[in-house]
Amino acid sequence: MKKPNSKTFPFRLAVFLLFVFCFCGCTLSSMIKHGRHQEVSVQPQRLEVTGENVLFEVKAQVPRQVLRDKAIYAVELVYQYGANQKEPVGCIAFKPGEFVYEDNRPTITRQFSLTYTPAKNPGRLLVQGVASTPKGRTKKTPWQELATGIVTTSQLIVHHNQVAYASDSLSPVKSSDIQTLTFYFEKGETELKSFISNSLPVLNNFIEANYQTQSVHITAGISPEPAELKNPRLASERAQALQTYYISKLKLSGFDSLNNAISFNASVPPNPWDLLIKKIQHSALPDAGKVEMLNIINSAKSNTEIFEELSKLESADYLTLYIYPTLRFAEVQIDFAPQPRKDYQIYLLSKKILKNTVDREALTPEELRYAATLTPLLTEKQKIYETAVATSDDWQAYHNLGIVFLELARRERKSARAKALAKVAVKNLQYASHRQPTAANFYHLASAQQLLEEQTEALQSYDYALKAGGPANLLQNIFADKAALQIQMGQMNAALASLRYGGNSYQNLMNKGLCYLLKENYEQATGFYEAALKIKPDAALAYYSQAIIAARTKDENLLEYYLQRAVRADKSFTQKAIEDIEFKPYLKNASFQSAIYKRKIPLNTGNLFFKS
Repeated sequence: MKKPNSKTFPFRLAVFLLFVFCFCGCTLSSMIKHGRHQEVSVQPQRLEVTGENVLFEVKAQVPRQVLRDKAIYAVELVYQYGANQKEPVGCIAFKPGEFVYEDNRPTITRQFSLTYTPAKNPGRLLVQGVASTPKGRTKKTPWQELATGIVTTSQLIVHHNQVAYASDSLSPVKSSDIQTLTFYFEKGETELKSFISNSLPVLNNFIEANYQTQSVHITAGISPEPAELKNPRLASERAQALQTYYISKLKLSGFDSLNNAISFNASVPPNPWDLLIKKIQHSALPDAGKVEMLNIINSAKSNTEIFEELSKLESADYLTLYIYPTLRFAEVQIDFAPQPRKDYQIYLLSKKILKNTVDREALTPEELRYAATLTPLLTEKQKIYETAVATSDDWQAYHNLGIVFLELARRERKSARAKALAKVAVKNLQYASHRQPTAANFYHLASAQQLLEEQTEALQSYDYALKAGGPANLLQNIFADKAALQIQMGQMNAALASLRYGGNSYQNLMNKGLCYLLKENYEQATGFYEAALKIKPDAALAYYSQAIIAARTKDENLLEYYLQRAVRADKSFTQKAIEDIEFKPYLKNASFQSAIYKRKIPLNTGNLFFKS
């Protein structure tokens, strides 16, 4: 066998690779040459938003010559918009088994979709042929335009979604009330100390509120500990200390003249052991331990002996920690006529609460929520309601905090920040609706979820709201906004079902008109738009929608009239009309130019309307 010449082998390899390279290059070039005769079409020819997507069908036919064994021909689709941004849409590859023959040409038909955002309009749907080898070599045809712009008529929806704060008005003031506060003392002492309980600052706030007070009754007691029993007047001294403190605070607050109008009296339990017995009976001690203690207390032994025997019991620590301290007390009952605080007092106290300069108890939960209604600043409302949530856990606080975040989200220009605020709004409105499952609460939750683009969750909340029931006008608003969302999602039949119960508001009539417009029932659509104009005569959107109907029915007189009315009512519709694909065939027509630039309304309009 003849051995290969080692000197000529590299040369032969190079020649072979060059042959392969040239062959592949010629193959791809030939495929692209024939690919230029491809036929690609799109249906519908005008791309249109359906729900949140642009749905379309692409049919690609290529010459038979582009089919090769060692190379693949494909049709690639992209959507170009903005500053040369390109979004890949899909690819149609002519592989064996993927195509059929139609008119003796390989043919593939595929469905595609494009998520719609306003930034993508105007834009262009582009296609190009791509021939490629398994090793990654490619050649491409020039780009071909399939469609320009997107019809956005289905987005001409009227939303309402006006949410409201839950009522935070103050309840009527009672004719009389009793304020009861309890103070505790250290062993053997009569000095009032605020760190032992929170009652002292509450008493201070009560006195400063200057309520009309009829009487103050103080009851003081002692524990049966030797350090307490050695002073037989200790309970009376504690009552006196509290009365003295009360009167001194009146003087400091400038209410000294009220001393004579207030009746002070005090009482002392005759036997400290009686209170101890009650505390033991209502304690968490086991029954056997209670019996053992009560037997000792009811014995004929002296006070000192009883205390010593109690101290030797296994549960003596319970007495020391949880019972004796509660017997060293003074309780004050204030009989007063509540006087509502003035708005400025409530607001100033709420500011102090936010700064932690006064305790949260300075205002009732109801007053704290009411304070939020006294400021127009959303950031202040937010802080007050956040404090109210932490203090009371009331549904009104959660609801109104959610509304605050919803308003902040709607005012925010940065989409990421707006989305974050909407999430917080949804969370708080969920807490409120679960605590108070009313139609209004679920409706407001649905509105927040809709802002967050949680469409499925919003529909569910609308259903919860409707099932909760409520006033007829509220339920009509809920049906109307539910229908608006269903139109937005492309659920036209479901939307029409909801619109049946949405009443005859401007919103509902406009959305009915849109549904029939999209169903190409132009006569009935016009009737609804005319009815909407009777409620809102200068509604630019109603005129604009009828101009679209005129464009679709090729009635230039109607187009000119309605477009003139729309532009005169709202100048922003000028640019909208110029960019709208619905009016593309009329851009250079005199009627369109007249409507956009002259803005002169024809005097004789008697025959311009469709019959409803």
